[in-house]
Amino acid sequence: MINVSNFSRTAAVILFFWAVATVLGGRGSSMAAGARQAASPSCANTAAIPDPEPAGLVADCETLLGFKDELVGDGDTLNWSVTRPIFSWDGIEVSSNRVVALYLHWPFEGTLKGSIPAELGQLTNLSSLYLNRNELTGSIPAELGQLTNLRRLYLQNNELTGSIPAELGQLTNLNILALYDNELTGSIPAELGQLANLKELQIGDNEFTGSIPAELGQLANLRWLYLMGNELTGSIPAELGQLANLQSLLLHGNELTGSIPAELGQLTNLEELSLGYNGLTGRIPAALDRLVRPTGRLYGVLIATSNALCGPIPPKLHTLVPRAYYSNDLDSSNYPSGTLGACPGEGPVRRVDDPQEPTATPTPTPTTSAIRVDEPQELTATPSPTPTPTSTPTPTTGPVGLVDDPQEPTATPTPTPTPTPTATVTPTQEPETQPTLEIPGPVDGVLLSATVDSVTAVARPTAISFICNRRAAARAVPRIPRRRSCP
Repeated sequence: MINVSNFSRTAAVILFFWAVATVLGGRGSSMAAGARQAASPSCANTAAIPDPEPAGLVADCETLLGFKDELVGDGDTLNWSVTRPIFSWDGIEVSSNRVVALYLHWPFEGTLKGSIPAELGQLTNLSSLYLNRNELTGSIPAELGQLTNLRRLYLQNNELTGSIPAELGQLTNLNILALYDNELTGSIPAELGQLANLKELQIGDNEFTGSIPAELGQLANLRWLYLMGNELTGSIPAELGQLANLQSLLLHGNELTGSIPAELGQLTNLEELSLGYNGLTGRIPAALDRLVRPTGRLYGVLIATSNALCGPIPPKLHTLVPRAYYSNDLDSSNYPSGTLGACPGEGPVRRVDDPQEPTATPTPTPTTSAIRVDEPQELTATPSPTPTPTSTPTPTTGPVGLVDDPQEPTATPTPTPTPTPTATVTPTQEPETQPTLEIPGPVDGVLLSATVDSVTAVARPTAISFICNRRAAARAVPRIPRRRSCP
């Protein structure tokens, strides 16, 4: 039987504690709300904005004051305050009563040591956001994808981690996306291929993995594509050949494999091409010659260094004279023979710049006959036995022959066929005594020793080996400077 008095006593205790928790919880939430309000004071009717009418500017002012401490962190403070006009705040640009730009890169370098606040996504009229060359940590907020008016986003030279949020693909007005020299990881979002107005994609010197999205080939207005110094794998997408306006393609210092797509030969506006320090194989496509003048504008290349390419170098690439501050790792100073060496399973290397080289290939043909092909007079001596039946059986006609008769020498060449076999035997023995054909000069640190049917490569200690630390290798490449669009 249930004791009613005990039940009522227990229920009363439960109701008491519930009431206490409700009061304390309400007081705690109100205190947090008060703290947020104190951190973001009202800007209306203050020195920051004396006129309360521009409601949009008032909202932007309060948003900036709200995330100021999170952005600065332990760094030097900014002069953002309600005690001074917003038009004089550090790095703030106001136009049409809205905040349209944040320039916190210079002379404020190193000032910001906090993180990128998500509240930045509330400044919907921003067209330029410069937070580069600071010490920002943390990840890139997905809320930045709400800045649909943004045209320039500079976050490079920080200590940012995490991945690129796919929401950045919503910034359809973006012209420049610079995220290089951070510690970003993950794969490159395919959504970046939706940035139809993008002109510069600079995300090198990070730790990105995975493959290069083929969707990047949709960026028809792209001019600079910097993916160097990451850990990207897979092959180079042939879709990159659709970037007709591309001027700079830097893919060095990754772990890319496969062959170089011939479609890159369609990039006739390309000025620098850097594919070194990867694991690329196969031949250099002859179509890349179209990148050199007069059909192209190429100034410098880095292709063969620390790759496993083979075969002849396209002639125009081999003779390309680089412009100042550029270089050509395929020129005659690096490969005087005009070739990268024999490809696996192929015959002797044919030099691009030596038309006499193919004459060495027909040498196996004279092994079955004793008549030399390169002596046309030997062929006239072989039919000489034919006149013997006409002259020898008629001894009575001997007196008819005159000393000055021009027909007399026809009988004398008959003994000549006898020494000809001995003369022709000696040349045929030469391929047996010298079966190898030495190709002079090292080819990228490898000495080639070619036989009649095959080519063998003997590695020298100076042969270039693959670089384990891809990121360090990319930063150590001095041949093609990384042009950066720092303002």
